[in-house]
Amino acid sequence: MATPSSNMKPGELNSISPHLAQIQSDMMRKADRWNRERVLELKKIRSKNIVTGLLIGSTVLAIYAYTIRAIRQETFLDDLDEPERMEQ
Repeated sequence: MATPSSNMKPGELNSISPHLAQIQSDMMRKADRWNRERVLELKKIRSKNIVTGLLIGSTVLAIYAYTIRAIRQETFLDDLDEPERMEQ
């Protein structure tokens, strides 16, 4: 069951709760304002985290691709022949 405060828009505070004392209304507005500021900070942090994750992921993929390409180009093992057996 959803409470009225969970679905409440910022302007609906006075229309839903006219019987609350003024101090309670002020505290609810203060908590609502603090929560909105916190959400904005978290959105900024989330976007920075996404950018950082993409940069790290692309760096890892670039190193992996370079390594695979470098290994394919090496032919030193192809040049080694099996040692000739000494005949007794």
